[in-house]
Amino acid sequence: MSRAPEKLTARLSPTRGALVHRGFSLLCLAILATSFGFYIQRTLELWLIYELTGSAFHLGLTGLVRGIPVFVLSPFGGVLADRIDRRRFVILVQACNGAVNAGLAFLAVTGLVEVWHIYVAGFLNASLNALGAPARNAMVPGLVPREVLLNALSLTAMSRKLSQLTAPLLASLLIVWLGSGLTYALNGCVYFSAAFLVAAIHYVSDVSGVRVSPFRSLMEGFEFVRREATVWVFLAMELITVYVGSHRALLPIFVVALGAGAGGFGLLLSASAGGAILGVAVIMSLGNLRYKGLWVVFGLFAYAVPLAVLALSGWFLLSMAAVFLLGFFEAVQMVLCNVIIQTITPDRLRGRVLSFQRMLGVGGTSLGEAQSGFVAAFIGAPLTLLAGAAICFGATLGLVTFKREIRKSDL
Repeated sequence: MSRAPEKLTARLSPTRGALVHRGFSLLCLAILATSFGFYIQRTLELWLIYELTGSAFHLGLTGLVRGIPVFVLSPFGGVLADRIDRRRFVILVQACNGAVNAGLAFLAVTGLVEVWHIYVAGFLNASLNALGAPARNAMVPGLVPREVLLNALSLTAMSRKLSQLTAPLLASLLIVWLGSGLTYALNGCVYFSAAFLVAAIHYVSDVSGVRVSPFRSLMEGFEFVRREATVWVFLAMELITVYVGSHRALLPIFVVALGAGAGGFGLLLSASAGGAILGVAVIMSLGNLRYKGLWVVFGLFAYAVPLAVLALSGWFLLSMAAVFLLGFFEAVQMVLCNVIIQTITPDRLRGRVLSFQRMLGVGGTSLGEAQSGFVAAFIGAPLTLLAGAAICFGATLGLVTFKREIRKSDL
């Protein structure tokens, strides 16, 4: 009987349907806190490393330090998510992140902090997130009915994008007002609050059927993705955006060419996050869409257009509008890809499959930025983006033409 009013509310209000479920509401707040913690720590480490070294090379190493754990540990995080109690594991991960920030707070306040401390903390933070994210994300379908899963995943995406937009600004203000040490201490409290929120959720992980070895469990996840064409097709479509359509690493080049300076660079980054927030909001307002695969295709086709506009633009406001639309269409197709993959994947495999998705999505972003920079060094930034737009369009056309799974109405 308790489900009836919740389902009625979900039908009447698609933008808040998932939030009537207490467990999901707590998890959504925990995801918001975790994402805030990540971006605050990331801002702090960049600031401190530049303050201590004045070196762009050392700044670049932070990306490498954080990128390696994503590729190496994400699949193992998926295995853990399907073998142990997800809720308790997420609590442990958040508490460990809080402890890492508390340790850095002590070092910063006492003036003992060194560059290697920050690298180690960044590596630990990235490792914990790589291991814990699959378990945290796999909890969502168990906390809401299927008819509001799209709304639920849109809300979690919205939480991440809001933190991406506001947390760096908040961190910079806290550094000015309180200093790095106290900011680290407050960030530790943010992570601990996420652990308390997850602890308040009633969630039971079903691991009764786990009998195989961890290695066999990992291979079982890979085999499911290989066998289930719909899953790997949408993983491929997500990878097209973050790898072939990568543009963020090239934004400083366009900013300098337009004479906009550092302030212009900040505006472009904010425009991207703002577009993503609007994209998620639009998907939320539409409720449980039919033909989700075709909407993903639309998002990818549309993504190629502002990518080409950015390449050819000689006007800062037009470039800002193009980046805004890139954020918008990227968010639209990624939220829908996530919904489709989570819906198709059985719960016993969900952690492993989501870990592969995270490995491609987060890791592919880093690789995409690297390849776009490498290619741009030879043919220039505008031609690199034009080539990316053409490949995005062509690859998407090929997938939608030859893969019928994309065109199903019930995805």
